[in-house]
Amino acid sequence: MQIKNKIAIITGGANGIGAALARRLVLEGAQVVIGDIDEKSGQKLINELNQKLIDNWIKTIDTNLNAVIKGTQLGIQFLKKRGGASLSGIYPAKFLPIYSASKHGVIGFTKSLCELNDTDNIRVNAVASGFVDTYLVQNLSKIMPKIAQSVEKLGLIPMDEVINAYITIIQDDKLMGDTIMIPNENNSQIISKSFVEDLKPV
Repeated sequence: MQIKNKIAIITGGANGIGAALARRLVLEGAQVVIGDIDEKSGQKLINELNQKLIDNWIKTIDTNLNAVIKGTQLGIQFLKKRGGASLSGIYPAKFLPIYSASKHGVIGFTKSLCELNDTDNIRVNAVASGFVDTYLVQNLSKIMPKIAQSVEKLGLIPMDEVINAYITIIQDDKLMGDTIMIPNENNSQIISKSFVEDLKPV
């Protein structure tokens, strides 16, 4: 799928990966609507993006922003509890078992929606990354020694590498119910059902 002139709705788009993805999609020519419970940061990002764009659809984004925020608050809160995909959805995080279980659920949920492409022309994919270089990870590393040790062992994944993975799952029409795994820098791979099956113990 081509990105130019498409409309993208990004939940949790005011900060971190969501904000970086919004910036990249705008550069690729997409129109972006941001939904986030952090209204202040969301508006700041919208103002930033508006300075780089022509005015014919800026009013639409500004008008829709507050409505999206209010209309999706409950949904965003649920998504934050459930979270997006991460490397913990593939390999267990023994010191965060509930978190790890939720991420496994996201990967399974993504796989189970692969047939939506046939019935509704909707592709659902995920990006499962290790520790991304964000303020959240940096702050957690300061207060959680186990995370700090894991970050030291695996390293931080550059934001650009994560965003490139998102661009891939948007543009590659062959990806349906798939996950791009990024365990560490410069080491991304597409995970199919057969790959996950191979991870099971014999």
